[in-house]
Amino acid sequence: MQGGLDYIMLKNLSIDGIRIIGSVLGQSIALDYYIGQVDGMVAEFTDINHEMKKIGTFTVKKEKLFQLVGKANSNLADVILKLGLFERSDIAWKSAKYAQIWEYLRDEYELTQRFGSLDYKLKFVEVNLDSFLFCFFSS
Repeated sequence: MQGGLDYIMLKNLSIDGIRIIGSVLGQSIALDYYIGQVDGMVAEFTDINHEMKKIGTFTVKKEKLFQLVGKANSNLADVILKLGLFERSDIAWKSAKYAQIWEYLRDEYELTQRFGSLDYKLKFVEVNLDSFLFCFFSS
């Protein structure tokens, strides 16, 4: 196997090789989607924080906070459960050559690092949700 920017060459083309490549590509694309979702939540909290800084009060409605809680929780659950980012495919478990392709592609597409960035952003969202829910229910 050889790989580089935007290509991978396999010694033999097989259905298992295609499955490994398709699996990692699918995970990468789906991870991009979830990163976009979380970036949207970070932007929402950034706006809320700037508004609070400017006017000195909390104006977010309870329903909006609960929607953000649900969105944050479901995004993380979807990434962990549906994408299976931390589960090696059965094909890669059974064959060293496919394990090598799987690991190479995961490194090439930086799946672990991108998940780490997503997780960091979700922690920012979580801290904001905790703060705003505390403000909401303590007033």
